[in-house]
Amino acid sequence: MDYYNVNKLIFPKSIRLARGNEIPGPDKEEELERIRNAKIEPGYIVKKSNDPMFKFYFEANVDAPEIWPVFRKLCESILGDHAVLIIDHSDEEPENDGQYHATIDLLNLLETHSYKVVNYGWIQLGLAEQTEESIDEVFITACKYFKVFTNHDSVVRDIFHEFGIQENPEIQFIDEFSRVTKALKEDGITQDSSELINSIRQSASDLS
Repeated sequence: MDYYNVNKLIFPKSIRLARGNEIPGPDKEEELERIRNAKIEPGYIVKKSNDPMFKFYFEANVDAPEIWPVFRKLCESILGDHAVLIIDHSDEEPENDGQYHATIDLLNLLETHSYKVVNYGWIQLGLAEQTEESIDEVFITACKYFKVFTNHDSVVRDIFHEFGIQENPEIQFIDEFSRVTKALKEDGITQDSSELINSIRQSASDLS
């Protein structure tokens, strides 16, 4: 067997660690050994920031079934009444269009696509609120771990702890290793992530 499911994290359906026959080059055995010893498990890392707009930066692994509930709770708790949507393909630098909408409306929109948001490995997205003095942002990377930029560290910690996610400075993330991202099929049809991104963007722009 050339694939070692050593991680304790439940991955989304479209992302997994690479198997031996999927790792090219002379360093294959070294990479397989790294995968065997990977510490990819639920938990979070928090760092103090030197950026004047936010004091703390979190990264967190969350089991796939909990990604959407955690995302929604974080957004409801640290963002204000209005936020901006950030969404893009995994190959792009994520940007927002600067258009603010009611945070609850954006969350309800995204919730209708929550299965795809969680499981499509080609999509990265988040919500953010920025003022002249500060920024708070909750972001899900294409590899489906969290990045949170905030001044409300105790709130973020409490939410992670509520979901059983503890601080662990030794955790690692799947994009530190060779991995495979595959397209998902529904009813035998391969889903186009670009179409989904464009659909969400259009629906967000139609919000009042």
